[in-house]
Amino acid sequence: NKSIQYAYQIQQIILPKKDKLNGFFKEHFSLYIPKDIVSGDFYWFTVIEERKAVFVLADCTGHGVPGAFMSMIGNTLLHEIIKSKNIHNPADVLALLHQG
Repeated sequence: NKSIQYAYQIQQIILPKKDKLNGFFKEHFSLYIPKDIVSGDFYWFTVIEERKAVFVLADCTGHGVPGAFMSMIGNTLLHEIIKSKNIHNPADVLALLHQG
């Protein structure tokens, strides 16, 4: 189905790029194997300062298209909370994610 493949491409765009992770971590790996073509599981990464970053591994409710919608919402909320509002305390981030 073309719409599922398009959703897959959109979801791949929001995942952190390997070069961004390589530029911060000396060693790392990621294993991302969605149950369906698109997934509610995702990871998110941003550098805060030269030696400080936030890395999130998220498991949103649902699989397939509903889960993919949740991952898009989670990605957007993380950007808003951590990058725009400059909130880094994990408990505060989780509370604001829950509210969102």
